[in-house]
Amino acid sequence: MKTKLGISTGLLGAALFLTGLFSGYTVLTLLAGYVLLFEQDEWLKKTAIKAFTVCIGFSVLSALVGFVPNAINLIDAVASVFNGTFYIGFISNIVNLAQVILTVAEKVLLLLLAFKALKHSTVKINIVDRLIDEECGGHDTKTHKTGENGLRFCTNCGSQISDSAAFCPKCGTKG
Repeated sequence: MKTKLGISTGLLGAALFLTGLFSGYTVLTLLAGYVLLFEQDEWLKKTAIKAFTVCIGFSVLSALVGFVPNAINLIDAVASVFNGTFYIGFISNIVNLAQVILTVAEKVLLLLLAFKALKHSTVKINIVDRLIDEECGGHDTKTHKTGENGLRFCTNCGSQISDSAAFCPKCGTKG
């Protein structure tokens, strides 16, 4: 299936994840906004939301991990008011390790999602996928009728399939 830009939906989906990997939030927000406003493909729209959600999720986790040394410094400052100290030296090493693990995990996940998107597929991330399905009018395990035009969407890849098709022509999921 082609986008309004003339490229495949899989390629644009991969571009969303790679944009999140290499460009940061500004370009990702612009590209995801374009997809949500102008493209019709449901799989592509969910992919745009997923790319943005994954990037934001890792940023939030990284910020929370980075907050730990600040909390320890605050406790130490309060303790110093009472002529005490509170310092745990190894915590900074653990925080640094956690930051590195989060960075590597984000990059690996975004690359994996980009490669899967090229095949018009995805990697299931339960909490993210569940939130997206709830907010985007998610489908159950069967294909979802779109209404009068006699088309359904595949729940595996999001492609439109005809009402009479037994299997999705893109991914082969039974409808």
